[in-house]
Amino acid sequence: MPDVTPAPDAPAAPEQAAAEKTYTQAEVNAAAAAARKTDKATLDAGNAAIAKLADLEAKSLSEAEKSEKRIAEMEKRIADGEAARVAAELASMRSRIGAAKKVPASLIDRLVGDDEASISADADAVLAAIGDTKKNGNRVPREGTTPNAPKDDDRAFARELFGGGE
Repeated sequence: MPDVTPAPDAPAAPEQAAAEKTYTQAEVNAAAAAARKTDKATLDAGNAAIAKLADLEAKSLSEAEKSEKRIAEMEKRIADGEAARVAAELASMRSRIGAAKKVPASLIDRLVGDDEASISADADAVLAAIGDTKKNGNRVPREGTTPNAPKDDDRAFARELFGGGE
């Protein structure tokens, strides 16, 4: 096949004509400015949306933190109320058991235990200790007696040791 080259004055194919269109510097500058303006507007809108989202997240986070704080406060109040209720219940149980077993009123507050059985056992132990003192009475075993006087040998030794007396 013979090589056919188009003549330099021959018109180019329509596709090539569109791709090879030349622009002036003013047209390029105008197109770039329009693109920058569009990009800047899009970027500003995106930044505003990000800031709004961050603000909403901060508000919702602070609301969540406030809720968590309120929940923790309420749980503490409930725990304190429960502890007070248990303490009052144990005090009532000590008083009831102490009165039933005839433990002296001054010793009822000293009864210990976490349940009725342990408080009852402690009341029995207190009464047993009180019973021992009642059996023996309030006496001192050697009341009214003088301890043995020290022997003269001990006194003489002490005088010799410390060089006193003579």
